[in-house]
Amino acid sequence: MKCFLFVCLLLLTKVGMTQNFVIKFDTLNFAYSKGPFIEELTELFNETPLSNYIGMDKTKSFPIIKKGLHFEHTLFIKQPTIIQLVNAIILAIPGQEINGEIENNGEFIKIKDSTNINYFFSELRKKATSLRVKLFNDTSKSNLLFIYDSLKKVFASELKYVSLPESRKLYKINFQVISLLKHYCIAELGNLLLSPTYIKKDYSLDVYKKYKNDLNIYEPRILMEFQQGRLFLQRHFFYNALPENNYDLLKTFEEDSFFRDVKIKKYLGFRYFARFYSDQAILGKIKNFDNAFHLFENSYNFSNDQLLALKKLEFQIRENKATILSSILKENLINPNATIISKNEKLQIFGGNIILYIWASWCLPCREYLKELKTNSFTYLGKPYTMIFISIDSKLEQWEKAQYSLFNKSNSFKIKEPTQSDFLKIYELDKAVPRVLLLEDGKLIDPNIDKHLILQK
Repeated sequence: MKCFLFVCLLLLTKVGMTQNFVIKFDTLNFAYSKGPFIEELTELFNETPLSNYIGMDKTKSFPIIKKGLHFEHTLFIKQPTIIQLVNAIILAIPGQEINGEIENNGEFIKIKDSTNINYFFSELRKKATSLRVKLFNDTSKSNLLFIYDSLKKVFASELKYVSLPESRKLYKINFQVISLLKHYCIAELGNLLLSPTYIKKDYSLDVYKKYKNDLNIYEPRILMEFQQGRLFLQRHFFYNALPENNYDLLKTFEEDSFFRDVKIKKYLGFRYFARFYSDQAILGKIKNFDNAFHLFENSYNFSNDQLLALKKLEFQIRENKATILSSILKENLINPNATIISKNEKLQIFGGNIILYIWASWCLPCREYLKELKTNSFTYLGKPYTMIFISIDSKLEQWEKAQYSLFNKSNSFKIKEPTQSDFLKIYELDKAVPRVLLLEDGKLIDPNIDKHLILQK
């Protein structure tokens, strides 16, 4: 009996113990100035991965003149995981090693050993990529559904094959590896279904809402272990779950089964506030920011580093919510003389009580309102304001043709490159014009006031 218990304990210890995963690669025409690197998420609140350059000194340039340079690296891991090696992703399995060649930008790696699970994984990714690229040429709903159905069949067939006893023996893998592969496939399918939301197609979430139950995610926490999984969780969270729950963070966590794991809640909760911090136009969707933030902060056991990151984010949100001037200062604004105005000029122009009128020459309501104006001095709710006009016209000549008598080089401007303007995107001013914003001493007081309530002096 004692012997049996000892064996069981030994097996459990072996399962949980750290083992080596050895990477051995040759480089061919490697395109990076530094050596091959592994990227991994090292901090829950830091989406910027740590790049670990391997096989060389980080401070030196990679000697790409030497063709076929060999390098080796050892990872110490307890469980199967997906890691990013340059631009490719590989399965790191405790106790195994990988041999191959990496070239150019390293999106795919040539695996020498066909009985290594990474050979299978690389071929699987190639099949998936060849299907996904077809969406770039045709983003129609029918084509998306065709690609989704094809990709789903490829994944089902390949997962069935790799789950067979003889396949598990061939690749020296267990069901933990198969589970990781399944969740990788689920994440790829989910990201495909959600692609209309970030390529901004008119059918948006229709496809995802119809087919998301196909994904059958039984252990969402596994998605946190690799980049494609984290991307899927974020997209599902921001594009689907939050809008369904009126952007209420804790309600979203309660209602959606994807978010049962505390690690996922911490990860997405931080990004929830970080997203609103970087996009003031949707900051107002948090009905009570103070209450929502402090509820999140007090709902989980955060480490000291995480608490510091939360405090820093809270401070940034309050600062960002208070000022719009910093965004304006970063813009290239052209006056009627076709001259880009300086930072000091912008500070003088936009520093007081300002009514910001966003318009375009092609906008009929904009032009009609401008015809009615006799001055750029106004009162709103009993306070005096000066109106500044900013055009979002793409073509300079169209803006120049639509000048009005009250326009001058101190009150009328055009954004030089509207399609690249962070200012327009942050405040969603590129969606529809006219828009009227109220500023006091560089602070945004009201993002969309009724222009008919503005009284000319």
